[in-house]
Amino acid sequence: MTEAIKKSKREGSDMLSEPSFYKWQLKEESSVFHPDVLDALLEDEKLYTLVEVNEIIQTFMMGEVC
Repeated sequence: MTEAIKKSKREGSDMLSEPSFYKWQLKEESSVFHPDVLDALLEDEKLYTLVEVNEIIQTFMMGEVC
């Protein structure tokens, strides 16, 4: 067992965090998200989970049209 998992279990949390990705990783590896949408909505040097990306896209899509 790795030290991080041991520490997590000692602190009472046995749930591992979700993997995070940079925008460029999502663009290269994903067939789910359109690269132009990712370029427009995500920052280059910030890490995102897939849940966060879905929430950002949904919030944008539900926004008001001017």
